[in-house]
Amino acid sequence: MNLLDVAKEDHSRVEPTEERINVQMLDGKQVLLPVYKIRIDQLYYNDKNARIASWVSKYKKDHNISDFDMSNHESYNTIIEDFIVKSDEEALKKTQKSIAKFGQQVQGVVLKDGRIIDGNRRFTCLRRIQRETGKTQMFSACIVEYDIEADAKAIKEMELMLQIGKESPVDYDPIERLQDIYTTVLENKLLTKKEYAERCGLSTSAMNKYIEKANILVKFLEFIGAPKDFYIARELKFDGPLTEIAGLVANKNEERQAELMDIAFTNFLAEPDGDMTRFIRKFKKIATSDKADAFIEEEQQYVEDVLAACSGMNPIESIKKIRKDDYLKDHLKKTGEKYSLLAGRAGALDSLVLNSEDALDRLNEIDSDLFTKLSAEQFDIVVKNIGDIIDKAETLKRELDAARA
Repeated sequence: MNLLDVAKEDHSRVEPTEERINVQMLDGKQVLLPVYKIRIDQLYYNDKNARIASWVSKYKKDHNISDFDMSNHESYNTIIEDFIVKSDEEALKKTQKSIAKFGQQVQGVVLKDGRIIDGNRRFTCLRRIQRETGKTQMFSACIVEYDIEADAKAIKEMELMLQIGKESPVDYDPIERLQDIYTTVLENKLLTKKEYAERCGLSTSAMNKYIEKANILVKFLEFIGAPKDFYIARELKFDGPLTEIAGLVANKNEERQAELMDIAFTNFLAEPDGDMTRFIRKFKKIATSDKADAFIEEEQQYVEDVLAACSGMNPIESIKKIRKDDYLKDHLKKTGEKYSLLAGRAGALDSLVLNSEDALDRLNEIDSDLFTKLSAEQFDIVVKNIGDIIDKAETLKRELDAARA
């Protein structure tokens, strides 16, 4: 089926409109394309969309399939719709309410065979509205003449520009985004690191940070015996601790990086503290102190215990077993707190140096490329916080200059 041909023959299925919109294509070029109203039963989801990548991979693994059966689009759409809904049901309800009241305000982009490249969430809302009201729904979209196999790179670049390179009402789940970077840039090499960054409007430094975190994420999944099962990291809410682990291993040699990652993975899996992001953050101070070697040596026995627990067992069941081990949790908590305290005893002066380094690290973690995606309320809060930081820094600088004099 070619939707452009259908538009010439059957306006009940694909209706041309007078509307035209600019669609950003490759190399930053914008092309003025006509908008069509397409009956939703003529369309189907894009299972290669990065927003649902981990949901798709989990479904394929659970059902032992390498690809979906596309012979029945409605059955296929029902499966993918469930992923879209579960990825952020509250946000979807708000979008659906808006579309039901005001209509579809933002046009989508579809391929000539009906695959949706931009607009999976809006399509989902229209499907739900049609089921609830019994009224046929039409999806407003431009139609581009790409083929998912022959033009895979071009389609991926378009997806990135449409969904990440512009302000979006629903940001990618952090794990989904890292999975997309890993599969697109590192594994399949569909795009280079530079191309991916350019299509998303990312700076080189921001892209490098994403690459570092993607590599750590892959090592974590290998650690638990679930290589490339990204959905596990999403379900475990690994993104917060992952950011801290990236900071923990930064600027360390390869051997020390491996040691610290294994320790961080072990602690995350055992969950000795309610806030594992904050708990792992404490390891940074230990790793830069003269207690680092002793800490690593003591933690190593627990790393070996956790690796043994992960060996030869379903990863999910392994993690459940590890998190029920009160002896392990108690000893990891005590060890972490002990060395955090010992590292802090380097003295008030050393503590001051470490605190200034930690403050700088936290500021360096702020991704300025995301400023344009902040809501007005979020923007005001960040502006105020940055102003307070500047004021405090200037005060400390004056006091430092006075002390030096």
